[in-house]
Amino acid sequence: MSESKLAKTMRQIWYNKSISISLIILLTCLLFVLPLSASPYLLTLIITAFHHVYLAQCWNLIFGYCGQLALGNAVFYGITGYFSTKLLLDANISPYIGGIFGAVLSALFAISLGAIIFRSKLKGMYLALVTFATIEVFKALFNNWKYVESSVGILLPLKNDPLNFLFLSRVPYYLIALFMVIGMVLITILINNSKLGYKAVAVRENEEAAEASGIDCFKIKLTMFVISAFFTGLAGTFYSQYMLYVVPEVMFGFPNVVLLPMLGVIVGGRGTVFGPIVGTLAFSILAEILRQVPFLQGPQVSSVTMIFYGVVLTIVSLRYYGGLMYLIASWTKTGNFMKK
Repeated sequence: MSESKLAKTMRQIWYNKSISISLIILLTCLLFVLPLSASPYLLTLIITAFHHVYLAQCWNLIFGYCGQLALGNAVFYGITGYFSTKLLLDANISPYIGGIFGAVLSALFAISLGAIIFRSKLKGMYLALVTFATIEVFKALFNNWKYVESSVGILLPLKNDPLNFLFLSRVPYYLIALFMVIGMVLITILINNSKLGYKAVAVRENEEAAEASGIDCFKIKLTMFVISAFFTGLAGTFYSQYMLYVVPEVMFGFPNVVLLPMLGVIVGGRGTVFGPIVGTLAFSILAEILRQVPFLQGPQVSSVTMIFYGVVLTIVSLRYYGGLMYLIASWTKTGNFMKK
């Protein structure tokens, strides 16, 4: 197939809603039947990828749509993870319920934190530093809090108890992670096509102009921040039940909870529905490929992975500011797949 025919075919797929929807449904069906033939190792990789995709979608709400460089999502992740875990162990309350209560608690904290930082009109690096400092404060607090076993962490029992979100097989975790991603995509689509989404984009593009046109920028930023916090908190409960171990260094960790989802949003395309999915999966695949390189071992893999992350992020930020989704859209519009 020549390049021009390829371009024409891709444009037809990209802009034909019926074809696009059919492909999405087909892909979803394949994902649901995948556990029937996938190895435990592959399932583990996919569950981890789904988890990061979900977190990227959550962070996309506050950064991608609203343009706020808030790096404190690990706080909500950790609060909910610990809260649901303690409710399970101390009060025998199922994490399905405890996770929701924990997410509400995270949302309440997000309201108080957001009221402070957004009323202060912190932006850019100042906002990033304050929210990052909040993570470190909570990490230090939980590292010295005996009620949550301090830095030792809490170990959950290894048993098959579906009513309490405990499984011996990876398949239930896979299906739950998949449902979480699908649910978050649907929520993002709803926000993307709502007045809230349009107003958030207006705040992102030009906050002064949005304020002048009658948009309450503080209310919009706070709303998106709280929504992002609530759904990020749910991911904390999932991770604690999946790993059966919660410890401050992980639950309030910057690399896995904030950094990888952030890279996925920026590289995939901020403020888009599918950009965080594309970007996060690209980084997950890249990281796994590097783990298979024979001459890289132990800490070398982590170091080289971070170098590649930096290189890819720099190239996309400098050459394709809109991310991979805008690059794909540009290709399909122009039909030029080789020169960009």
